[in-house]
Amino acid sequence: RPPVFGSHHKIIKQNMQLQVLLVATVLGCLTSATQAAYAPDEILALPGWEGKLPSKQYSGYLNVTDSSTKLHYWLVESENDPSTDATVLWFNG
Repeated sequence: RPPVFGSHHKIIKQNMQLQVLLVATVLGCLTSATQAAYAPDEILALPGWEGKLPSKQYSGYLNVTDSSTKLHYWLVESENDPSTDATVLWFNG
């Protein structure tokens, strides 16, 4: 039986579209994060960490447009100068 390449390519295309949407969404959130962070997502304490955290951190879920999919994010602001330091975006998967 020959492999079904059509459906495989369709899945790859959908995955690429989701990744582009994810990058655009996360970059949009990160761009405004230092100006107007979402207070309910702010992390105020971590297990095993004593005292105040060295930088502001936020964790939550982003809704993917036209989908029930939610993407988890964790934003850690720079400990130096969040308004001028570079933003790093890391994807696993």
